[in-house]
Amino acid sequence: MFATDGSEKDPVAAYERFAEKRPENMKGDYSPFYLTVNHVTQDTDTSRKPWFKGSKIGVDKLGGLMKQIAEKAGLENSKLKNHSARKTMVQSLSDQGVPPTQIAQLSGHKNLKRI
Repeated sequence: MFATDGSEKDPVAAYERFAEKRPENMKGDYSPFYLTVNHVTQDTDTSRKPWFKGSKIGVDKLGGLMKQIAEKAGLENSKLKNHSARKTMVQSLSDQGVPPTQIAQLSGHKNLKRI
């Protein structure tokens, strides 16, 4: 991925918008990436309500999202799980020579032996 200035599909701009909408207590280096969505009804003033709650998303919800992503990508018979994406990321970074300590920070591993 790379920035595509001016495009509505610019991944850098999308991430910056996502990061801006996170609660202040969830903007730290060790905060969970996937947060629970703060559902808003139409009669609520959405300009003041944060997009996310100050808690990480549940494992079941994340697994359901992975299933939806696989289906939309045309991988309907795939057995991909949210752990599959994490494992692929770790393997790709390792193959590119990224140090295990940096991989652990990105993946959330607390023990380098488990990478």
